[in-house]
Amino acid sequence: MQNENKTTKGFLVTFEGIDGSGKSTQIKILEKNLLDRNFKVLLTREPGGTYEGEEIRKILLSEDKKYEWDSLSELLLIMIARREHYLKVLLPAIQNGTIVLCDRFLDSTVAYQCGGNKLSKDIYNNLSSLVLKKFLPDITILLDLPVEESYNRIQKRGILNKFDSYSIDFYQNVRDEYLAIAKKNTRVKLFNALSSKDYLCKEILDVILKKIQNDI
Repeated sequence: MQNENKTTKGFLVTFEGIDGSGKSTQIKILEKNLLDRNFKVLLTREPGGTYEGEEIRKILLSEDKKYEWDSLSELLLIMIARREHYLKVLLPAIQNGTIVLCDRFLDSTVAYQCGGNKLSKDIYNNLSSLVLKKFLPDITILLDLPVEESYNRIQKRGILNKFDSYSIDFYQNVRDEYLAIAKKNTRVKLFNALSSKDYLCKEILDVILKKIQNDI
């Protein structure tokens, strides 16, 4: 298949949602759909995306009791990983005309650390301005899922991390924060994660292709 747009500008698409929302599945489907159309695509994630970030990810998600962080320490670790990711992966790829697909980014931090852990948004905003300046995703795909369904899906997949053991109240606060973010930001495209996988992948692809066409 010929490249549908050889002069595509690079941009960042982030995928967000509470655990079990299907974002990891949808981001891989989108990657394949774009590669099939011969676009330059990079799939990455947060925390992670660099050697340093992946090491921090292991610590943050570990259920080992020797890793006990308070909310601010956890946020600082996330921001360290993000800074490296931003400088070493995101900026170079976007400047090279690549469509970057990132599994979680700054909205996850607001939802989980500020919404779930009740950390001050002023602290987050100050740190984020240092780490990213005014850098934001171009499009955010938010897959919204009821908390009860999230718990059911997490238990079925059988692979748990530290965050999977958090309370229903915690995840309800995270979901509420996500929905508040969606109301305030036009870059956030809200989808019902209870919809079929095929329907979601078609709708998400349509959003991205419209973005590409507008950038030509």
